[in-house]
Amino acid sequence: MPTKPEPLFVIEDLHIDFALRTNAVARLLGSSSGTVRAVDGVNIELAPGEVLGLVGESGSGKSTLGRALLGLVRPGRGSIRYRGQELVGLSEKKLRPLRRKLQMVFQDPHASLNPSMTVGRAISDALRIHDLHPGTEERRRAVGDALERVGLAPASRFIDKYPGELSGGQKQRAVIARAIALGPELLVADEPISMLDMSVRAKILGLLTELKQDLGLTYVYITHDLASARFFCDRIAIMYLGKIVETGPTAEIFDNPRHPYTKALLRAVPDPDPSHGMARDLPRGEVPDASDPPPGCPFHPRCPEAVPHCGWEMRDVRMVLEQRWTRVSPEQYAAEARLVGDASRFNEREPAPGVGVLRPAAGSADELLALLEDERASNPAEPLWHGVRGMASNGREVRIEFVERAVPRLLPIAGSAVEVSCHLYHEPAPSKSQAATAKAK
Repeated sequence: MPTKPEPLFVIEDLHIDFALRTNAVARLLGSSSGTVRAVDGVNIELAPGEVLGLVGESGSGKSTLGRALLGLVRPGRGSIRYRGQELVGLSEKKLRPLRRKLQMVFQDPHASLNPSMTVGRAISDALRIHDLHPGTEERRRAVGDALERVGLAPASRFIDKYPGELSGGQKQRAVIARAIALGPELLVADEPISMLDMSVRAKILGLLTELKQDLGLTYVYITHDLASARFFCDRIAIMYLGKIVETGPTAEIFDNPRHPYTKALLRAVPDPDPSHGMARDLPRGEVPDASDPPPGCPFHPRCPEAVPHCGWEMRDVRMVLEQRWTRVSPEQYAAEARLVGDASRFNEREPAPGVGVLRPAAGSADELLALLEDERASNPAEPLWHGVRGMASNGREVRIEFVERAVPRLLPIAGSAVEVSCHLYHEPAPSKSQAATAKAK
């Protein structure tokens, strides 16, 4: 039985946070009004020669994770090991020699090249910085070889051109030439085809595939385009709000998606057959604010398959009421909106874990409770109600008790090569309070 090769990269419990600066004074003083969890506890391995696709909506943390592999973003905590060497906490002086082996192709080829520098000079400078191919003539030959390898041939036609004289596809080929000229092992390709014409995209992906075969490259391919990921990637990791929610071989992810978010992404892929209509069961709502993500499973407010312990809270009650108000008459909406009040009333601190409080803006708490009970009776299939243990009024406010939330973990599914972070497939781990109660017994 062949032995499994040592991974090229091992990422463990990686966290990357960004402080929110509200204005110029806050930026000057270094004060923060909150934190965005761009990458939130990611664990993943990357094998030599593998193409790993990081897929998700904008703001899911894909690009931040890719940049962290190259040391362009510094993690708050966690580990990134490249061939056994820890990169987190490594000084810039020690990182620089490694960057020759770790290169990146950015999304915008127009911004990746200095407009006042010829293509040959851009590639030559990269070689000079890393002390490769000393001597002007030797370096020029190396630049020419790199250009011809990416299809800019003859090199003499392109080496002295400025970026403004090239098309978008030619610019991206020049960017790729600059990266491979250094002899890298890993290429992080961050949406490398998204800003190119449709006629050019397949050619660039074909070029990347040829370079993988010829040079033995390993790729991290960052994209929101599942169609290109299916064509190019060996393995896919689906990201949502900084977390990996599903990962596995490309064929299995496409043929048998498990996580509800993965299913939603696949339903959103355009179908070239005009007789097929657009899917109508796409996730409701918008991607939540990354500075204040939902508790428990981050996808649960939009999930049609959510279960009681997914992490329900008062913000979800507000969302259900807003959906109700799209179905009622303007007069009924006006009356109920006056009773409920604005969204800030749903953001008050919980008086106890798993308990929410809602005070009426006008009218009585009993009227507010009657509104909530009416919505539950008229829409019993709404997943939120499975997570509500009970609702009661004390005359001043409505107290809502939720099922205790649990955070899903990325765990393997028996009999497959897929890992998924979802309560539909794994029993929820006991919370701290549940663990303390069990220990006391």
